[in-house]
Amino acid sequence: MAKTMRRNMTLAERCFWNAVRANKIDGMHFHRQQVIDGFIADLYCGDQRLVVEIDGGIHETQKDYDNMRENALKKNGLRIIRFSNQEVINSIDLVI
Repeated sequence: MAKTMRRNMTLAERCFWNAVRANKIDGMHFHRQQVIDGFIADLYCGDQRLVVEIDGGIHETQKDYDNMRENALKKNGLRIIRFSNQEVINSIDLVI
């Protein structure tokens, strides 16, 4: 179902990744930039079937695409949590 595909991470993605990498949250293992059914999830925890999306300004202009993508991921039994770049950068402790 999933494979890894690397692209440059945004500042907010790096901030979240640094907070969760190496199983720092209750031993949960996250993968970054995980390809799932042709979509790239910013971060993915397979054990929890959880996708974490960190959204920048582009998402304001692609809401229909994001909804379609989210529905496709949910059909696979995945849960999706979205945070804005600002939430992650300014309040990483609250986000985590």
